[in-house]
Amino acid sequence: MRPRTRNALVAAAAALAIAVVVAAVIAFLWPMDPAPYLAHRHSPVVADRHGTPLHAFLNDDDHWCFPVPLEAISPHLIHATLAAEDQRFYQHPGVDPIAIARAAWQNLTEQRVVSGASTITMQLLKRGDLDSRTLGGKIMQLVQAPRLDRSVDKDTLLEAYLNGLPYGMNLSGAEAAARRYFGKSAAELTAAESALLAAIPKAPSALMPLDHPERARARRDFVLQRMAEHAYLTDAELHDALAAPLGVAWHDYPRAAPHVAMRYRGEARQSDTPLVLTLDAAMQTRVERAVHHAMPRLRPEVGNAAAIVVHVPTAEVRAWVGSADFFHTPGGGQVDAVRARRSPGSTLKPLIYALALDQSALYPSEVLLDAPWQEGMYNPENFDRDYRGRIAASDALRLSLNIPALTVLDRIGIPTFAALANQSGLNLFSKPPESYGLGVALGSCEATLLELAESYRVLAALGEYRTLRVLSGDPADDSADDPAGESTRLLERGACLAIFNMLEQPLPSAWDNRVGVTLDTAHRRVAWKTGTSPGNRDAWAFAFDAEYIVGVWMGNNSGRPSPRLIGSQVSLPLVASIVRALPAPSPDAWPTPGDDLRAVTICAATGLPSTEWSPATRTAMFPANAILHRRCDVFGPDGNGGTQARWPSGPRSWDLARVESRPARMAAAKEQSRLAITEPPQGAQFVLVRQPGADRLHLRATLTNSQPLHWFLNGRHAGHAKPGESIPIDLALGDHEVSCIAPDGAQATVRFRVLHPAELSSAGSHSNGQAG
Repeated sequence: MRPRTRNALVAAAAALAIAVVVAAVIAFLWPMDPAPYLAHRHSPVVADRHGTPLHAFLNDDDHWCFPVPLEAISPHLIHATLAAEDQRFYQHPGVDPIAIARAAWQNLTEQRVVSGASTITMQLLKRGDLDSRTLGGKIMQLVQAPRLDRSVDKDTLLEAYLNGLPYGMNLSGAEAAARRYFGKSAAELTAAESALLAAIPKAPSALMPLDHPERARARRDFVLQRMAEHAYLTDAELHDALAAPLGVAWHDYPRAAPHVAMRYRGEARQSDTPLVLTLDAAMQTRVERAVHHAMPRLRPEVGNAAAIVVHVPTAEVRAWVGSADFFHTPGGGQVDAVRARRSPGSTLKPLIYALALDQSALYPSEVLLDAPWQEGMYNPENFDRDYRGRIAASDALRLSLNIPALTVLDRIGIPTFAALANQSGLNLFSKPPESYGLGVALGSCEATLLELAESYRVLAALGEYRTLRVLSGDPADDSADDPAGESTRLLERGACLAIFNMLEQPLPSAWDNRVGVTLDTAHRRVAWKTGTSPGNRDAWAFAFDAEYIVGVWMGNNSGRPSPRLIGSQVSLPLVASIVRALPAPSPDAWPTPGDDLRAVTICAATGLPSTEWSPATRTAMFPANAILHRRCDVFGPDGNGGTQARWPSGPRSWDLARVESRPARMAAAKEQSRLAITEPPQGAQFVLVRQPGADRLHLRATLTNSQPLHWFLNGRHAGHAKPGESIPIDLALGDHEVSCIAPDGAQATVRFRVLHPAELSSAGSHSNGQAG
């Protein structure tokens, strides 16, 4: 070696030694904030209730980056990276003097840049604003690297490095690369796979294995040799790894539940960890597959479908499928059909019947009339345009007959049902409920699949309401500490148990148009209901027990009708296939009645509580809280010592009962209850003042604060007041009668009058002429 060269090397070595000493002193005396060099712009991820990824999004740099802890990365990849990039990482203080000396010697002797001496710590510094391509930048690297090395432990530095390395295309970090190239996590990588990934960062574009497999393999084999040299592999392991194929292919990242994931994408961006939803990844996949596979046999007549699965005890949504295909649904698969407003068809009937049962305006065995209904221009028909005549309420609901449903809704009144609908999550009315008429029972309003599932949960949870949850631990649900959360009782348990019994039927076999043909009936008992909107635009089906609710909608995004859109023929078979994919039922999946149902002797012909004139009787199960004030009024004496029957002629206002003032139940308790109406007082007079909110009266009684009461205004049911509640009524001119009935059967009645202001001079008034 020539003296001049030797002198240059000596000078370079001296300068290096001085730089290392200076860097060490600075690192010791001048700490730094390591956060900018350790942070990552993660790709937003939403995960299921178990933490399994459901859906991933590109980060703000349009990169895929899924940072994971160092312990979640295969030791093979750690060893491969160290062998390829920084063999003495755990020994040097951020700067490797041996590597620098070696690089300086090679570069000087070759008169060109042959190798570098950057350590993992120095490479992390490039994530800041340090330009390492200049001499000044290189010097600053030598100064900053020991500072960074001293600020955090080695494992933290290595974790940050592996989570930010470029692995070709737009992949940042080992986890993103492992899942894209091998379809597995970074923790599962083999030695050969790890060596391939460790090879790519040297030239991410030139060595990307999907485009340049030969180059990638050559570099992989080099890394494997280095691993063996540093005792990370035995000779046998090296031999097997060199013989292994690349094994790379394009693997998609999770894309399940896209509609829900898009909804929570913003929240996921704000979290460094996956955003946890209540969905179950396995169930979501099964339901998506079931919906997708159901469509080919229905197209082109039916273009889309949506499904939802709800866990009843927790009110958590476990599966949410917003369309049959997110990218290839006619009319746009990105539209979330779970939230689309559609005519609910007959799906509201169970809630209507449950409310009537809860208010003792209907009994499960009561006979209704299914016959032509004519009211002006309104002439509703059954779906099959056939009529069954006299039929028990339970059978009328099970068969989804329209005319009996109108009768039941007419009894309880549209405003009363509208109040329950609003409380149970149904936003049915954009106009005053009365303007929709009785056609509400047949789907003359609009609802979403999500709303209907929420209302069906009231039935499945035996009368208790809770808002459905999708975001796990959502504080808005008051359920972070209590998985069951807070609930509000809307219906009595007995009324809902009666609906369970009325709607329990075997599920049809998959894609069999004949309802009642069954498969695997021992799997679980379910109650189910279908619905078809007017004009065959929407087909619905719901199945439920006390553990799960499954709901399905089918139709076209454009609203185009189709004769195939019949709930029992297209939606119910899909519901059946989803139900059979649910986990095995728990012992509590079907509710036990306990004391919530009781046996009642009924007239065999009318299904109403019997009288002494009933020609034949039998026993039926009624809700335990049912008030037996409606008794059979069909049979009576004929004047000759016999019995005669008096049946109404048509379904309009059909009612076979007479309301008894003293129903037969607990005679002793009736005398003890001392029920009396306190508002309005007997004989009170009110004057209409025609001011907002002024012409309203709140019905109250002596037992208002302690017992539930049923109220009647002029013979029609006005409401069921829970303890502590009063029933508001709007005043109307004329004479009126108010009655209330207590649970023990006691009844009280008062009469009052409402006057026109012009009558005030000739009649006294109560409460200064205003209603309280």
